[in-house]
Amino acid sequence: MIPLFSIVVVAAQVPALTCCITGDPVKETDRPVRFAGAVVPLCCGGCSGVLGNDPAGAIKKAGEAGRTVAVFSFDPATGKPIAAKDAKASVSHAGVLYRFADPKAAEAFRAKPTDLVTTLKRESLYCVVMKHPIDAVSKAGGFVDFQGTRYYPCCPNCLGKARSDIASLAANGERAAKPVALRDIKG
Repeated sequence: MIPLFSIVVVAAQVPALTCCITGDPVKETDRPVRFAGAVVPLCCGGCSGVLGNDPAGAIKKAGEAGRTVAVFSFDPATGKPIAAKDAKASVSHAGVLYRFADPKAAEAFRAKPTDLVTTLKRESLYCVVMKHPIDAVSKAGGFVDFQGTRYYPCCPNCLGKARSDIASLAANGERAAKPVALRDIKG
């Protein structure tokens, strides 16, 4: 059986990304699309159409084959955006590379990823604290998951408020919530 995750602490040892559809090597910046807060690089434009039929299933299948095909844009422990250069550790789980600012959080994730990875039905590009739309996932100050919906606050201050009181703030973003789908990298 192929393990679905492995811990990587040294940046040079980060698993190679492959196209979700063909398995060909790709870079994080190659023809990227977004899905559920992750960047999914593709080898060619044709793969986007194929991936669009069932992105969750394609990522899951690649993960089961031991491939890493997406990079989550946020530290799952803190909810904050994280760049490769800022990651102290990373874990590949179910086809997605998760980056962490704290190696201890990565170890905890490795031991029990279901504590931080949830099944999403919807995403809300709307700051539930300041009550305004967010232009793109890439412009969000972080993420908070609540009852199957991922909310993207506008800034780090709103992220803190949303994480501490999402149960009462979630209603503010309900109208903006849409089914999880492939998005242009700008979205």
